[in-house]
Amino acid sequence: MKKLLFTLISVLVATGLFAVNADLVVPKAGADFVDFVPNGLEDEPIWSQIAPKYITKTFNDDPAPTVDGTYFKMFYTDEYIYLLVNVTDDVFNPLYMNMGEIKQEHIFDKVEVYFDINDVLKDGQGPAYVSGFMAKGHYQMAPGILEENVGSVFMPAGLLYGSLTGQVYVCYDIKTNDQGKYAGYIVEYQFPMYAFINDRSEEMDVESLKALPNGIGFDIIVVDNDKDGYGRKRAVWKNTGPDEPYNNMDNCAVITLGEGGASEKQIHMSETKVYPNPVKNVLTVEGDINKVVISTVTGQQIKVVENQTTIDFTDISSGFYFVETYQDSILKGTHKIIKK
Repeated sequence: MKKLLFTLISVLVATGLFAVNADLVVPKAGADFVDFVPNGLEDEPIWSQIAPKYITKTFNDDPAPTVDGTYFKMFYTDEYIYLLVNVTDDVFNPLYMNMGEIKQEHIFDKVEVYFDINDVLKDGQGPAYVSGFMAKGHYQMAPGILEENVGSVFMPAGLLYGSLTGQVYVCYDIKTNDQGKYAGYIVEYQFPMYAFINDRSEEMDVESLKALPNGIGFDIIVVDNDKDGYGRKRAVWKNTGPDEPYNNMDNCAVITLGEGGASEKQIHMSETKVYPNPVKNVLTVEGDINKVVISTVTGQQIKVVENQTTIDFTDISSGFYFVETYQDSILKGTHKIIKK
């Protein structure tokens, strides 16, 4: 009976008869994708094919964080969920600079990622570790930034990570600007699907995650601590409160895994090319596309061009921009470029 029910739900989801109101449909990597281990650099070509999702909200009544331009990207394969968070920041204040306050790890610069992989998402629970127990099917991955882990891949371990402990590849790396000054950091994750276990103690896989009747609960918090007397300031993608997602994920976002077929976006390598980068006057775009969208790092669209392979950049100010390329409303690639 259980297998029959799971099969029925899978069919309904696949045929669109069982719709989930998702905040994000996570794209699937194409057959030409080769698994990689995170390195914190956003240099794998597949990341340039994925549109960024900006993290712009302030959590609850925290003071406003100074992380404008921070975004994340996600995709999946049949075995893994890949996540990248690119944090723009002005003051670096991680755990390893405050080891005397290690019990207050949560107040220093880092990223917190949350998942809820149960059938029922509105259950008033989160991944909190209370009285020796965790609410099953709820996950937080939020390792503090240690000096020995910067630039090195590691697997966070500990009671708070439940079945994800020692299973998830993570890597932080530091960003610098053109003057060599600190500009933020990037963190990459590789989550194995089998490491997620729901509240019925069932090991998940790609099909069972796709078949979840209400999607996957998900959110990201970026902790910003500028040593300015305000302590922890948090930027969040969706859940602005009042409850901490650690205690209650009911107000978090919902994501689903795209089918990867003709009706869903599937990421392939090198579908489009843009050059030169940096660009001064004219940007050339190659690929089977009919629309190009130029956006700032904060997500503001500044130019939309249709049915053209060259784009005039003389009227665009110097700085970083994203170039999204489309064919009949299907995203074919995202490229980060510099305007001189």
